[in-house]
Amino acid sequence: MKKVIIVLFFIFISKIVQASIIEELDLPPEGAHGGQMLLGFVFTIGYPLGDAIDAENSFVENSTYTFSDSGTTKKFYIDHIGISFGLMFEYMVIDYVGIYSRFRRNMIIQRTSFGSDYENTSEELFSDYSIMVGPSFHLTTRKWWDVSITPIIGYSFGSFTATPVATTLLSGYTGGETMTANGLIIALELRFTAYFSGGFFLSAGFEWAMNMATLDGSYTLTNPQTGAAYGLSSSFSLHTTGFIMAAGYAFSN
Repeated sequence: MKKVIIVLFFIFISKIVQASIIEELDLPPEGAHGGQMLLGFVFTIGYPLGDAIDAENSFVENSTYTFSDSGTTKKFYIDHIGISFGLMFEYMVIDYVGIYSRFRRNMIIQRTSFGSDYENTSEELFSDYSIMVGPSFHLTTRKWWDVSITPIIGYSFGSFTATPVATTLLSGYTGGETMTANGLIIALELRFTAYFSGGFFLSAGFEWAMNMATLDGSYTLTNPQTGAAYGLSSSFSLHTTGFIMAAGYAFSN
């Protein structure tokens, strides 16, 4: 089902772009306006929060790790970073208002925080593919610059691996299996966009996204050093706030 939806998404975009007037790429920038289509690459990087992050931090709290090469023992701290990339497409139905869609690949990476003088370990905590759609509201029309706000909603097909760094580093701990974690996803984008000759556009701004995922099972895990139990329920949320950047081409019908 996931592969079918992804294929249909790309077919939909390709058909619309084929119907556009490619010759208009040589014209001066017209800015956002009714009838315009935007196709581009999107990249985000942000800071994750939510139930899953709280459960991971609590699980390793007060744990330690001893480096075999130096014999140094350090307290166990972990950090998280969210990274996503994908494609966006928007059709402006009228001036100031468009219909926006986005397909993305998202990853949340967990990493130890022992300091720059020590070797750190990175593992994948969560990853997904998602398709989202929603209205986009623009501040300007036919200017070289624009500000837009876009609430979007969609569905995420993901996987979750509990305590990945602890599994690697804690002696006597085998960790948790990887589980399917699908669910609803909502996001809000606020972007400033600049339009250039040839149809090229570049935008940057802020994004907030929330995955409301449900695991296909449950975890029963215990930290062998501290006795702490893993406190994540089968339904959880993952929030990511951070920077978004998009670049691509604008077409007109």
